[in-house]
Amino acid sequence: MEPKIEKVNLCKCNNCGNVLIDHNPQTDAKFYEVNVHDYDELIMDVDKEDGERAWICPKCLTDSCLSDELN
Repeated sequence: MEPKIEKVNLCKCNNCGNVLIDHNPQTDAKFYEVNVHDYDELIMDVDKEDGERAWICPKCLTDSCLSDELN
């Protein structure tokens, strides 16, 4: 697959360790120039923690462990 380089916001799930394309970043979140084919994305679904619709980790099914800090 041909690389597709874009500037995107990333976030990290501190539960599973996935780094994901963030569709709901904090104000002034850092942009990263990455091959978007190398990253999964947050999904819009029902959070298993509170039952509300939100952008969540596709593996953990919650937003409670997401952070804009990648370190």
